[in-house]
Amino acid sequence: MYIDFSENFKVLAPAPSPFPLIKVGLNGDGAYLIPDDLKGISCCFSAGLGPTKQFEDHLANCYGIKSYIADPISTLDQLVDPLIPGFQFYDQLSIGLECFDGGPSQSLTLEQWVDRYASTADCDLILKMDIEGGEYDALLPAPACVLNRFRIIVIEVHWLEVLASSDYMSSGAYLLLEKLAQTHVCIHVHPNNCCGQVVDSISGMNIPRVMEFTYLRRDRFAEVPDSSLLGPFLPHPLDISRNVLGNAPIALNHHWYLAGLVPSVSREKALSDEVEYLQYANVENARLAQAEVVSLRGELDTALTRSDLLVRQVEDMQYLCMQQRENIKLTLSRLNWNRAQLNVARNLLIGYRRLFEAWMRLRLFT
Repeated sequence: MYIDFSENFKVLAPAPSPFPLIKVGLNGDGAYLIPDDLKGISCCFSAGLGPTKQFEDHLANCYGIKSYIADPISTLDQLVDPLIPGFQFYDQLSIGLECFDGGPSQSLTLEQWVDRYASTADCDLILKMDIEGGEYDALLPAPACVLNRFRIIVIEVHWLEVLASSDYMSSGAYLLLEKLAQTHVCIHVHPNNCCGQVVDSISGMNIPRVMEFTYLRRDRFAEVPDSSLLGPFLPHPLDISRNVLGNAPIALNHHWYLAGLVPSVSREKALSDEVEYLQYANVENARLAQAEVVSLRGELDTALTRSDLLVRQVEDMQYLCMQQRENIKLTLSRLNWNRAQLNVARNLLIGYRRLFEAWMRLRLFT
């Protein structure tokens, strides 16, 4: 099986491997496929640390391989599982261009870091690097003799969309992959679905913006006949389906293969990943819908509670109105009674006045 690349994508091409691939880590982000060629490796240099360290745990528990871990931001109290004593060692430092040592923001070159823990050149190493774009500063200045210390390199490379531009040869991505190809052979690539993809207008190949590359040092291919080489498979049956669970998986399209002949095992894996995502999305949509129903039910209960309160307030106001109406009726009755009394008094006054007038007239004539 051969992969046919346009000139600017030859640096991406995975080649058949002299060893079968194995998955190191769990079935999720942080797991990588590497060749089953770990015998004689003394330790792993792991740049970049998240809440979990499943890759390093797997190396320690299953292969007895130590790991030297470096990250400038993460702290040990953020780890889900503690460091394994005697097998895992952590430094809060960045691996890059700067070469000063000491202080909380310490930074070392890759060469300085390797010399600190594996100064003798008689042992093979693993390099695992996931430092969110910092791989360019860490690897581009690294001498070939340092890169050759690593039998296996697993690296997450960012900003690969620049390979679809006309000036790709001056891009950091091209220069980095070209540099790694001088000492190692890429035997596997895995699209990371975190940041989407672009499509090259010339070749039609889809290029994920972030990909994970597995490299094997060139001397490991010596004396291995072509008939014994395996793969490559894109995707490989052991690949994780999605780095980001909520995003759709990215499958490298048929333009990555000569005449568009995608291996059946890769087609089945891509279909399985898509089905798994759709099932997850349906479950997630159902969960979100259920959460929305619960939220709406809570809002409805709140509205009903407020409605009951308003009904009680209206009933109280109606009762008060009835009381006021009765008070008004009583007041009107009192007013009517007072008016009647006033009329009686008025009539009495009129009668007294007439009697007085009559008495006055009688007095005048007598």
